[in-house]
Amino acid sequence: MTPALYLVVVVCILLGAVLTESVRVRRRRRMLRGLARQWQMHFVPGDRLRLAGRIAEKFPVPGAANVRVRNLLFSTDGKLHRYVFTIEYGVGVVRGKIGRWRVGGFVEPVSRGPCPTSDCPLHLAPQGLSLQNSYAQVHDALAQTPTGG
Repeated sequence: MTPALYLVVVVCILLGAVLTESVRVRRRRRMLRGLARQWQMHFVPGDRLRLAGRIAEKFPVPGAANVRVRNLLFSTDGKLHRYVFTIEYGVGVVRGKIGRWRVGGFVEPVSRGPCPTSDCPLHLAPQGLSLQNSYAQVHDALAQTPTGG
């Protein structure tokens, strides 16, 4: 195989991988926007509300590092804020970090000052569910919390 042909093959494989991931992200966002509409919530792909720092201290996985929040669904109705999101984190020390994700959420009262986030329990979907089922499970759990419904 000539170097030029090898370069063309590598570039084609790279473009295929980028295209595949782009399609997956677009489908995931479309599905989450649909859930947000259905539940009368808003969707943002990033962590505009800076929840990662607030949930990192409550996250129940020992040794979780680089906690990030993605695909945030949120709403404010009456006296409560509701958040449902994907938590991405790394675990492991000896042989490098392994990327993991979970869907979680919490409900907190609307306030003008610093809110005691520690009073708001973090609900996590069980591992092994699909993304859509995980979001639905957390949304339903938040609707049944004493402060949430």
